[in-house]
Formats: sequence, C-alpha cells, structure tokens
Amino acid sequence: MGPTVTEPGTTAPAAPATTRPSAWRWARDPGVPVFVAVLLLSWAVVSRFTPSYILPGIPAVAREIGQILTTGDLLRSLLTTLARVALGLVGAVLAGGAIGMLTGANTMVARYLLPPIRFIQGIPSLSWVIMAVIWFQVVELRVWFVM
Repeated sequence: MGPTVTEPGTTAPAAPATTRPSAWRWARDPGVPVFVAVLLLSWAVVSRFTPSYILPGIPAVAREIGQILTTGDLLRSLLTTLARVALGLVGAVLAGGAIGMLTGANTMVARYLLPPIRFIQGIPSLSWVIMAVIWFQVVELRVWFVM
C-alpha cells in the first residue's frame, strides 16, 4: 500500500499503534497446565520403577532444591562461576591484545602465528571440551582450558 495522499494544509491520519506480543503469552495457553501435569505424573510413575540415581522422585528433588536454596551453596557456586568467567575474560583480552599487537607490529610474527590461530579458530568449541576431559584429570584445569 502506498503513502496516504492528503490535501494541502491537512495532515495524514496517525498510523495505528502496534504492540509487541507478550513473552508470557505461552502461559495463557490452556495446554500448558495439561502438559505440566502429564510431565509431572510421568516423572512420578517412572521414578517408582527406576533407581533413584537414574531418576529421583519429585519429593527428593524438591528437598534437594530446598537445601541448595537455604544453605548458601547456590550463592557460592554462582560467585565461583562469575569469578571464573571474569578471570577468563581478562586473560583472553590480555592474551588476544598482546597477540594482536605483535602480529600487527611485526610481519614475521604474523607469518608464524596467524596460520595456527586460524587453524585453532576452525575447531568447534565442543571439541575443546572433549579434549580437555581427555587431557586433564583435574576439573579446574579443564574449566580454565576451555575458557
């Protein structure tokens, strides 16, 4: 549809206001409570016939969630993760900045460093996780290597 043509001295009508659909529109779907009920019922039934180390029951999971929320383990784990991410980010910026400045300032360094860097960039991230599990026995080393 083309632009609205108006007479001289008049204004065009205002465009209708558009609203973005709510991110919570799925919650109003009547099928969601039915799905959740079927999921919980299936979980309860299957957990009765499987060992608890494979599929724990709903009460055991609820107790564990309550313990995590009340003992401070959640906050400690969150802070540990944020510290790892911050240190990894700082290390990556420092290493990447140094390599970038070296390769930009010296063509000989660029000639030797850029091919292996390009090769490493082509390896999928999930492959680094698998290699870290194979190469490192200590979990912390795996985390630092992957980051």
